[in-house]
Amino acid sequence: VERPLGKGEAGSSILPSSPTSLPPVANHPSIRLGHSPERACGAFAAWPFIAAMNEDGAHSETVATQGDEQPLQQGHPNHPKAMRVEAVLVALPLLIGALVAEYLTPFPNFLIAGPVALILLLVVIMLPHRRYAVRGYALSEDRLRVVRGMMFHSDTVVPFGRVQHIDVDRGPIERYYGLATLQLYTAGSHGDVISLPGLAHQDALDMRETIRAHIKRASL
Repeated sequence: VERPLGKGEAGSSILPSSPTSLPPVANHPSIRLGHSPERACGAFAAWPFIAAMNEDGAHSETVATQGDEQPLQQGHPNHPKAMRVEAVLVALPLLIGALVAEYLTPFPNFLIAGPVALILLLVVIMLPHRRYAVRGYALSEDRLRVVRGMMFHSDTVVPFGRVQHIDVDRGPIERYYGLATLQLYTAGSHGDVISLPGLAHQDALDMRETIRAHIKRASL
C-alpha cells in the first residue's frame, strides 16, 4: 500500500543507480565514421589503455589508429628538431644557388631568390612536423609494425622470424639530440631494410635487445 510522504520525509528511489559515466561518444571516430556498435565498443575498451600510455610520462606519444586495435607510438619529441636542422642544411645550398642565379641574370631583385626562399621557409617549418605526425610504430611480441609516408603511405609489418641483422645508427645530428635509427635487415630476395628513425637512443637499444631475445628463443 502506497502512503504519501509526510512533511520532512525523504523518499528513496527503487530505480537502479546510474551507470558509470563513459567518455563522450559524439566525436568518437568509431561513431562518427558509422562503424558497427561492436567495433565502437572495442574502441571504448581500448580507451583506458591509450589514456594510461599518455599519462606515463614517457617520451613517445600514442596515436589511436583506425582499423587497428594496437595503437601506434611516435618517436621522440626531438625528432622534428633534428629533421628541421637537416632541412636547413639542404635548403642553404639551394638558396645560395638562387641568389647566384639572380645576380648573374638581368631579372629584377628577388624575382628568383624571393619565391625560392619562401618555398624553402615553408619546407623547413612545416615539413618536419608533418613527417613526424604521419610516422609511427608498434612493437608487439613477435613483430614490428612501421607506418610512414605522406604522399605514398607505407604500412610495413616485420615478423621477428624474418630479421637477420639489426643495427642502431646515429649521425652527428641524432647524437646531439639523443636520437637513433633502428634498422632491420630482413630475409628475402631483395635484401629489404626497414628503418625506424627518431627513436630515443635507449629506446632503440631496448628494442634491439627485445628482438634479439625473441629470435634467440625461437631458434632454440
